[in-house]
Amino acid sequence: MGSLFSLIRSDEKIGHDRYGMGLFLHRKLPKDFYADCHLADAMLSISHFAGGSTDNSAIELFWDRNLEGRWHNFFNEVLSSPTKETKKFLIGINPGGDRANRRWAPERYASVGSKIAAVMPARMLIFGGPGEEQIAAAVERQMTVAAVNLAGKLSLNELAYLISRLDLLITNDSGPMHMAAATRTPVAAIFGPEDPVLMRPYTSEDLYRVIYKPLPCRPCQKDLCERPLCLEAVTAEEVFSAAMKLLEGNSRP
Repeated sequence: MGSLFSLIRSDEKIGHDRYGMGLFLHRKLPKDFYADCHLADAMLSISHFAGGSTDNSAIELFWDRNLEGRWHNFFNEVLSSPTKETKKFLIGINPGGDRANRRWAPERYASVGSKIAAVMPARMLIFGGPGEEQIAAAVERQMTVAAVNLAGKLSLNELAYLISRLDLLITNDSGPMHMAAATRTPVAAIFGPEDPVLMRPYTSEDLYRVIYKPLPCRPCQKDLCERPLCLEAVTAEEVFSAAMKLLEGNSRP
């Protein structure tokens, strides 16, 4: 990495002095620059250090507005209610993730979704990218209520828009988690090996809950783990409780 970095033609190279990278920098930030700091805040600090400025807004996400009309009938259907006075909450479940040791068990997602639907009028959407269809199907199969399984069926544009329409997203530490934060969709995020201080949803504190266990073996950077205790220790009841607090505390139009 260092040799590759040295090939960058720039009048000034700025970064943190870790992993030997300082040898290739003109201006160095402390080695512990990322400690106890969200990655987004760290990037903003680097931009300030380089002479940049910020508009003090949160992260943003945009999609092709032309596709919204194509989903109009879908939302009318999934949110239809026998009585107009009854609002249906739209809950998203995202059980996938780029590594197996970041994925909470499908049966626990199914349990949380079923419990929410048992205590309030809600419709469940299950998300998943290419290759995550089996995980999503396992969640759908074990739920006690009907769910709309959209795994493998959405473009990134569509995923962004659908997440923006949710009342809540329940998810692993993943890309969709950050998409929810960017669209100000409330999000219950389940963290396994990663550090939520660095990678939590970057949004208002009232719009997210991070559920994790401070075990001595985490945080870690393992790609594989024979038994991810950090995820096993997170119970369905804890996630259900966090989800309900978000639903009760946030009233979206």
